[in-house]
Amino acid sequence: WLPVRAFRLVVRLMGERPALPRMTAVIWLFNCAVMFACMASGFHAMLPKVFGLWTGLNVGVVSARAGREDDPLLSELGGGRPGQWSPPHWLALPCGALVLMLELPCFWYALAMGMSLGGEVQAGGDYLHAIRPRAIAYLSVIVPALLASAAAESVAIRSVTPAGRRGPGR
Repeated sequence: WLPVRAFRLVVRLMGERPALPRMTAVIWLFNCAVMFACMASGFHAMLPKVFGLWTGLNVGVVSARAGREDDPLLSELGGGRPGQWSPPHWLALPCGALVLMLELPCFWYALAMGMSLGGEVQAGGDYLHAIRPRAIAYLSVIVPALLASAAAESVAIRSVTPAGRRGPGR
């Protein structure tokens, strides 16, 4: 129930027939928030592990629904507005691969920073002092990589949505 609700919220934030920049911004902000939570939850070493497992389960539930013709979630995205660039279908695979190459390492890095933060805090370190270098790494490495990933993900999504495959004159 929860992963589908979260996905519907993201789709609703994108709006009906979102432009690629808006789709990219919503995906980017959502992913940044999730990964920051994974990292910042390290006030206890176990919480990032729980978030990692929970995120994996949520991705699995949403992925299991993806591609089903009767699934209304993907069709809610629809295509872009008339006159907007509609990516060709063949871009889905390379963009999807780029998303995996960028987003997964960011996720692992955020989890690792959260787990090491938890170890440091449990050993008696100050949370705010310990999170500072991790926040700098988050802002300088994870946030820019997630922006590139969100742009690739938006193109991949748009190129496989039924309305997204209809280009001008089709």
